[in-house]
Amino acid sequence: MFASYCMEPKPGQTILDTCAAPGGKSTHMAALMHNQGKLYALDIHDHRIALIKENAARLGVRILEVQKKDATEDLASAFPNMDRVLTDVPCSGLGVVRRRIDLKWRLRPQQLEGLTELQSAILERASECVRPGGLLVYCTCTLLKRENEQMVNHFLARHAEFHVEKMVPKPLEKYRTADGFVQILPGDENLDGFFIARLKRI
Repeated sequence: MFASYCMEPKPGQTILDTCAAPGGKSTHMAALMHNQGKLYALDIHDHRIALIKENAARLGVRILEVQKKDATEDLASAFPNMDRVLTDVPCSGLGVVRRRIDLKWRLRPQQLEGLTELQSAILERASECVRPGGLLVYCTCTLLKRENEQMVNHFLARHAEFHVEKMVPKPLEKYRTADGFVQILPGDENLDGFFIARLKRI
């Protein structure tokens, strides 16, 4: 929900959610938009596409179009000039380890290299869809700097047309870092670990 609020979705906007399954953030944004505008929700797996559609139907969301897409490939040709783009990328999940105990045994250091490459590719493709003046939100449920701050800073070093938008919803101000990112740690107000970066295109 915090990620959706950080998107600041407004009625009439056009919004892209690049890694949308199971659809919680997409449907929440649709509610914040009062079901007015257009929302595109993407995922690469058929069974997860079905979850998004199921949740949208259950909640009466009318503005959501669900498509099967690989977010590491070209998106801008199909989704140009978006007002908002959300990238809740696949990550190591270390912020939710209290609910995913299996990660302690399953996750291996060598897996991180592949994850960061995937995250960088998705962030790159998502950024190409943002209109001038639009907002790109990057978020993860992990705590590792290489997936969070370092990932965003490396992106910003390549893209002078983006800068960190330090204004965040009031409930998140206490979690804002000196760089303007949001970093929630596991246990903060009984929350899971989560990272959010709001990047505005000039």
